[in-house]
Amino acid sequence: MGNSIVQERIHELRESMRENSIDYYVIPTGDFHQSEYVSDYFKTREFISGFTGSAGTVIVSQAEAGLWTDGRYFVQAEHELMGSGISLFRMQEDGIPSVTEYLVQHAKAGEVIAFDGLIVSVEFFEKLLNEVPEGVLINSEADLITPIWKDRPELIFHDTFGLPEDLSGKRTEDKLMDLRKCMKQHDGDALLLTKPEDIMWLYNIRGQDVEYNPIALSYAIINEEKAELYCSETSIDEELREDLQEMGFKGIFVASGA
Repeated sequence: MGNSIVQERIHELRESMRENSIDYYVIPTGDFHQSEYVSDYFKTREFISGFTGSAGTVIVSQAEAGLWTDGRYFVQAEHELMGSGISLFRMQEDGIPSVTEYLVQHAKAGEVIAFDGLIVSVEFFEKLLNEVPEGVLINSEADLITPIWKDRPELIFHDTFGLPEDLSGKRTEDKLMDLRKCMKQHDGDALLLTKPEDIMWLYNIRGQDVEYNPIALSYAIINEEKAELYCSETSIDEELREDLQEMGFKGIFVASGA
């Protein structure tokens, strides 16, 4: 990607920030499940910065734009950011503030920090909320990327398939039994799973929603009586639905999005 394109995108984002009274805009790497590796639809940080590594966060203000990434990507990031106007913040090196520390140090009372709350962690949000100076406002419902990403890829869900026991090593029914025993030991009545990798293992299924990652974007709720799976309506065919129900699933809820 030419960095003149990145400069133009940063310019458009800053215009949008001015229009929406936003002083700092945070663009993490992640999807609705806090994955490091994401489908093309969720590559907002790559879109705005040109940095193609799997981990990183961009902060844009009117005065500065910065990318935070870890040591795996310092050389790559330095090369890909060249000429973009985005500064590289080498995470965990001496004197380099974390994303939260940077925002705490720079944001002043009356200013607004914003991000799309669907793709940040609760941990990040709570830490920011607890540490920013008094009077700094936080807007967690600001998706400023979609309006400027004119050819954004669609969020596509692919087929999900069952994994045979000779490969999984343990039946889903047995995994659910062990899980429920563990839940009882911890006085738990229900367990919400939001990490697709956990769901794939527990239910002995695999998906193709993220390149090179055998996962289906999904959620699950398990209690004593039910094992429920929430996923896209395009992911589960009738044969897999029947197989899961035979394993003790009481509900498979499909929707247009995960």
